[in-house]
Amino acid sequence: MLHLTLCKIGHYGWEGSVIQTALEIGDRVAGQTSTVSLTKLMHFRNSDAVVLAADVTPRPLFDLREALALELRRQFFKPGSGFKPHATFVYEKRFEVPEALLPRPILVPVEAFELISSPPRETRHKTLRVWPLGQNA
Repeated sequence: MLHLTLCKIGHYGWEGSVIQTALEIGDRVAGQTSTVSLTKLMHFRNSDAVVLAADVTPRPLFDLREALALELRRQFFKPGSGFKPHATFVYEKRFEVPEALLPRPILVPVEAFELISSPPRETRHKTLRVWPLGQNA
């Protein structure tokens, strides 16, 4: 299963209060389902991440990300301002992977969002909670 990075909240370890606050934020935010079209392979130089990325952010996903970021900032997290829907599949710092269009898009249905704990620069993930998204009318 692919997961798309929606909003990083930082590396705070396993502090119970930080996790509890993030869970409460997730409980307050709602959004609608959508589909993301991953269209290119690219290298995020600032993190050495090689990703499959979207050129266009579906409006429901953009709105969800903005709602999460607003709530996170209200609780003094620093979610960052940039957002590019992507799925990271490897970290590579030995050489840069050139950007390339995929032969055909990979369509990823977005039906829920999750709070995931993931150690920095590792591919291990632990899901802490899942919030289903509402259906578009």
